[in-house]
Amino acid sequence: MEYSRNDKIFKKLNKKIESLSKENDFYGMAVVYYEMAHLVMEEGDDPQMYKDLGYKMKLKHQVDGLKSYQISGVVDEVECLVNIGSCSVCKKLKGEKLRLSDELSSPSIPVKHCENRYDGCRCTYIPIIE
Repeated sequence: MEYSRNDKIFKKLNKKIESLSKENDFYGMAVVYYEMAHLVMEEGDDPQMYKDLGYKMKLKHQVDGLKSYQISGVVDEVECLVNIGSCSVCKKLKGEKLRLSDELSSPSIPVKHCENRYDGCRCTYIPIIE
């Protein structure tokens, strides 16, 4: 049996997920899951499962970053950094200054319903140090 081009790519992406999970690279795993979603969509199937996994990995990555700010003891607020070309939902967060404690309990990013079709929310937190 001959595998399709997308099947071969998917196999490589699965191996990449395995490697990234051993490194606890949640952002890297998110990127790969969004790539998988794109492949599934190309084949006419529902990519939602892979988009949800990508979102969960980005959420874990963001929360881990917030926790490291908390541990530092010098960060009480964070700002949302919105990328060029972000969707209208994400642009609403541009420059928002948010309490670290609030974001730890209910993170604003990644935006769950980001309209960026290919790789989901690309926003990130930056610490405000005064």
